[in-house]
Amino acid sequence: MNLFYKLIIDDAEEALKDIESNSIGLVVTSPPYYQMRDVMQYKSYDEFLDKMERIFKDIYRVMRPGRVFALNVPDGYIDKGKDYDVGLDLYFIARNMCNFKDEEKIIWMKPTGMLSGASKRFGNFLKQPYPFIYKPNRIWEFVFILTKGNMNRISMGHKSSKFKEENIVVGDMKAYSSNVWHLGTSSQDNPWDYKLDDSDHTAMFPQMLSDLVIQFYSLKGDVVLDPFLGSGTTLESARTLERSCIGIEMRSELIPLIKTKCHWLQQGIGEKIEWIIERGGR
Repeated sequence: MNLFYKLIIDDAEEALKDIESNSIGLVVTSPPYYQMRDVMQYKSYDEFLDKMERIFKDIYRVMRPGRVFALNVPDGYIDKGKDYDVGLDLYFIARNMCNFKDEEKIIWMKPTGMLSGASKRFGNFLKQPYPFIYKPNRIWEFVFILTKGNMNRISMGHKSSKFKEENIVVGDMKAYSSNVWHLGTSSQDNPWDYKLDDSDHTAMFPQMLSDLVIQFYSLKGDVVLDPFLGSGTTLESARTLERSCIGIEMRSELIPLIKTKCHWLQQGIGEKIEWIIERGGR
């Protein structure tokens, strides 16, 4: 099996223009937060949503018909005292503006002890335990499973027993029998000497999440795309599970971390793997 791993250092909106239509087997991503406007170069929440709409439309274009766009988003977040329902806003943009179909809604439940940002809200109530002060911690996120047209259940109709054996989902799946997945956070995946601060959005979801999505919604040899790669979680999952991957990331300073995390240039005996780094120049 010939596989490739391509890291593109560029704005996702620009880099997607060069990806061939109907070529991607699965998209797994967690878009940047609105607060990252200095990085993403938008000035308002509406401008942020407009940019995401343009990116989602190109994601739809590059995906193969019947394949999945796994969109990981928080239910909302607070910026300068204002609460934004970003998860639902992005979901409705994908559904209503970009023609994606709704296949599943999964909840990623984080450990209660892993609190940051909006997950510290209950602490304020403990300091001031009065009526109307109560705000619960936010410890879950959406994983929307969206499709380009009707889902192509190719493995069910494939007659080759070898094909089915190669693509069987491995591991104990009983923990994922419902649409609530109890998983750790990105910081628990970090054995490297590098600050993975969730507020920097370098690796918002844990590798187990991308491992599960890639096994559930793609085939070995497919090309997986993450237009907001961050620290390289999706690329590492794809490499481990024998899928090719294209990762797009604006920040060139993350290249050393991505290379370390994804075992860049390493390949086993008999493997034919191509490793590529491209830089946008628009």
